[in-house]
Amino acid sequence: MHGIVVIELVGVAQGAFLLLAGWRTGRLSGWPGRLLTALLVVDCLLMGWLALHDSHRLADIPDLIGLGAGLPFLFGPLLYGYVKASVGPAFHWRRMYWLHLIPFALLMLGHIPFHLQPFGQKQTFVVTHYSQPHLDWWGQVPLLHFLLYLIPTFRLIRQHDTQLKAYYSAIEARQLVWLRQLTIGFIIGYGLFAAILYGRGLHPAGYALAFCLTALTYLISYRQLYQPARFATEPGNAPVADAGPERVDTASNLPVRPKYEKSSLTAGQGRLYADQLQNLMQHRLWYLDGTLTLRQVADELALSPHTLSQVLNQTLGVSFYDYINDYRVEAVKRALADHRNDHLTILALALDAGFESKAAFNKAFKKHTGLTPSDYRKQLRTQ
Repeated sequence: MHGIVVIELVGVAQGAFLLLAGWRTGRLSGWPGRLLTALLVVDCLLMGWLALHDSHRLADIPDLIGLGAGLPFLFGPLLYGYVKASVGPAFHWRRMYWLHLIPFALLMLGHIPFHLQPFGQKQTFVVTHYSQPHLDWWGQVPLLHFLLYLIPTFRLIRQHDTQLKAYYSAIEARQLVWLRQLTIGFIIGYGLFAAILYGRGLHPAGYALAFCLTALTYLISYRQLYQPARFATEPGNAPVADAGPERVDTASNLPVRPKYEKSSLTAGQGRLYADQLQNLMQHRLWYLDGTLTLRQVADELALSPHTLSQVLNQTLGVSFYDYINDYRVEAVKRALADHRNDHLTILALALDAGFESKAAFNKAFKKHTGLTPSDYRKQLRTQ
């Protein structure tokens, strides 16, 4: 048995193990889990098909030849669906989503005339034709098909991050950074496929792509099973989006986003609520709570989350995330200026101020002051 076949069979076994683990732990439930399960099944089928091909066993089951061409057309729709279901707690499958599977279905239907041929003729065709590199241009079609899905996939992840900033004061645990990195990994895999395709032909490129897609899908599965990400927002609370073009209200001369056009909030009320919010932060120091959410603050001010979001976006011109972190940065600046804190690390001061991670603190501090925290402390000591 060739070494490549052993690797492919190990891939099939690994996929089967992940499916079994997901079923036993219940972590592949819900629409994200179902779509991830579909990705795993597609991977197992593709690796199994390659194992049959490379062990010269495909001629024993010639009716499977269509799977090799069709399965790559499922990766893009399933990855996009998985991300869409992960960032949207209210996601449910709609009939129109079946349209994404049309390329795969057409390929399968296109093989029907082949399936109707006598078994001997199908075997002869596989032995004499299908084992040789053919239609190298065809390898570019699934590549382009997948790239078409990467664009909306990245857009979903970016919109998700924007929505988190409108609702949470700490977003690191809920961000899909790892999924964005894996999506970039898919791009690298397809780039490798294209390079090998033009340099060495379809077969080597197909192997590289299959192994890359399988490895990345298994990484997603491990993350879902053993380090489950916190995709959803608080129960019953959908994130408040902070996006969309603005228009200017002629009465108040304030920018109004489309989602606020039907709001009854006046400019005067907006300023009043903004003052109440400022009082809550300056005197009661709510920003020190690293898990603070928009709903908690809205409940304290007896406002709806939507109204508070409008006050922040329209009256103050900031997201909830940036508003809270500005107070936290100011708290760290005051602590750094106090010589009694010279024995404390900058990270300790940041955590005391409500930041949940070093990366989030460094980014917010640099955005607010234009300096890194260490440079800011050095500057204070030279004054």
